[in-house]
Amino acid sequence: MKMLLAGITLLVLQTAQAQSSRLAQLRHQLTKAQHDTARIRLYIELAQLYSKHVTPDSAYYMAMKGISLAHKHGLSLQESALYLHLGYYYKRKANYPEAQSALQTGLRLSEKNKPDSLRIKLLYRLSCIYGDQGMYEKTIEAATATLRLATQLKDTVQMCYASNVLTSAYLDTRNKEMALTYAHSFYQLASQIDSRNPRRQAQLIMAGLTIADIYEQTGQYAEAYPYIERSFAHTVSLGDFIQTSEIAIRLGKNLVKQRRSGEAIRHIDKALRENLTNPDASEPYETYALAYRQLGQLSTALAHARKAHRIALKKGHLKQIQSTLETLALLEEDQHMYASAVTHLRQLNTINDSLFTVQKAEAIARVETRYQVTQHEQTIQLLQKDASLRQVSLARKQADLLAHQERQTLLILLTIFLLTLAGGLLIVFLHEKNVARLLAAQKADIEDKARQLEEVNSIKDNLFAILGHDLRSPIANLKTQLNGIKEGFISPKEFRSRIDGLRQKVDSVYTTLDNLLHFSLLQRKGMRSFLTQVDLAETIESVVQLYDADIMAKRLTLQTAYSATPVWADEHQLHIVGRNILQNAIKFTPVGGSIHIITQYQSNRSKLIIKDSGVGMEISHQLNPTDQNLNRRGTAGERGTGLGLQICRELVQLNQGQLHIESQPGHGTTVTVEFGERQQTTSTVSAFLQ
Repeated sequence: MKMLLAGITLLVLQTAQAQSSRLAQLRHQLTKAQHDTARIRLYIELAQLYSKHVTPDSAYYMAMKGISLAHKHGLSLQESALYLHLGYYYKRKANYPEAQSALQTGLRLSEKNKPDSLRIKLLYRLSCIYGDQGMYEKTIEAATATLRLATQLKDTVQMCYASNVLTSAYLDTRNKEMALTYAHSFYQLASQIDSRNPRRQAQLIMAGLTIADIYEQTGQYAEAYPYIERSFAHTVSLGDFIQTSEIAIRLGKNLVKQRRSGEAIRHIDKALRENLTNPDASEPYETYALAYRQLGQLSTALAHARKAHRIALKKGHLKQIQSTLETLALLEEDQHMYASAVTHLRQLNTINDSLFTVQKAEAIARVETRYQVTQHEQTIQLLQKDASLRQVSLARKQADLLAHQERQTLLILLTIFLLTLAGGLLIVFLHEKNVARLLAAQKADIEDKARQLEEVNSIKDNLFAILGHDLRSPIANLKTQLNGIKEGFISPKEFRSRIDGLRQKVDSVYTTLDNLLHFSLLQRKGMRSFLTQVDLAETIESVVQLYDADIMAKRLTLQTAYSATPVWADEHQLHIVGRNILQNAIKFTPVGGSIHIITQYQSNRSKLIIKDSGVGMEISHQLNPTDQNLNRRGTAGERGTGLGLQICRELVQLNQGQLHIESQPGHGTTVTVEFGERQQTTSTVSAFLQ
């Protein structure tokens, strides 16, 4: 016996080593493969081996890699084979929904090819997955399709698998008649497998034991016996010690159930003598005990029962302990050893109660079923008596009920028609309303865009006018003066007398170009403000110094009243604002006029006020400075563009300030720039990308 067990262990180890060696060989080939078709073939074989390995997780990786490649090249047959192994991997992980999805995908892919063994395997695996989830109708449907396709391809082994699944499904649905039919078909198909096929005897054993199970469940032990006996002979020839031992005990118990105790004893004797069953298990001795009890040899039976119980206790097998306790108590009761019998029954009940065994649950279920059946029978009797009394009145009411139902049906149909009509009208109304709203919104959007387009065209025309007049004329004048010097028409002394005028024109061109640049940046939202703390008085004073010559040229009176006025603003942009306001004040103030510049800090707000005694402007000029200022000239003939005031307004807003203009024609203009208190932050409108 020990030598046999050692041989089995050695065989298992050799098989595992051979599988590991094959896996290593295939992985090496995969690293050397040059073409995707070769890689796909290796992925299929690796996924198949890993799905049956002790650690199947690598099967998922191999299957997914292979599926990706096969899908890329449109190899549906290989892709469906990989989904087959992926489904088996998910089954081993008990992830039945994913297994079902993978197998169904494989089936859809296999439909692109002719029916083959791969499609049979996919259908068979899918039927097993349905069975694992208790979806017996789908199990039967898939297994029937498997059997039909396997029959078409004459694949006897797959026909056996499908018949076995159908047998199990019908047993699970309590249809033993159909289960027995498919079990016999299973056995006949297994007999037809080629004798050289190693699967033949395994299928015969499985089919025979399945038939025996069904017969024994219905108490037909004599009908079950031949199939158990044949299965036992097959396991002996296969050399499967574990299965041989189990079937040997089952054969002995079947003989006992048939009250063929002498044969049962001789069978167990032979099995132990020829090492066909395990002498260290409790089942052979429990079978002895039951057989000797039937023969009336109670002492011998009790001795075997006690030995079986000792072995079960030593092994710690709970089911064997329960079985041997029950047999032991039965024999002790036969020999009037009631104290021992009660002790053993109490032990049995303790085990049953602590584990909530199936036997106890079935017993309770049987009692409840009997009670419910009794209650139902009594209820049926009462109902039958009551039904005989109600038949007459029921017949009378049926005609009234039919008429009432017809009226109700007509009313319901009319109501449905009216509701449908009302719903349709409501949908049409809402649709028309929505269309009108969309048209109104589109009209408003078109009008707004038209207005914006007009403004853009106006700005464009203004810019062309600036380029055509304000830039060309001063530059042309400067060119004429320079040519005059070059040709000798103008003496250096005379040129020096004209320098101030030329400088003024150049300054005007520079200011115009600078304003055009800033205006372009503002229009494109591409100017950024970096706020720092600056003194408003110092900034405006630096601006004043730039225009000292212009102020003196027009003999203007400049009065300043500075006070410390800290603000958070972009110093460069603040300089531009001050320069444009002061330049406008100088430009539109007549000779001998006055300009007042005031900085003040009150109530946490900083103000810059520039007031002139110039010509003033209309309110429309203040609101739309770019519309009408192109043709406005200063008091000394200076041309105005209207861009300066627009730039000032947008730069002040960019620095989170406010610009106010108070002006009337002939009464001068007052421009106020006001900043509130703020933290040291950086305000960014948008990044100016060059």
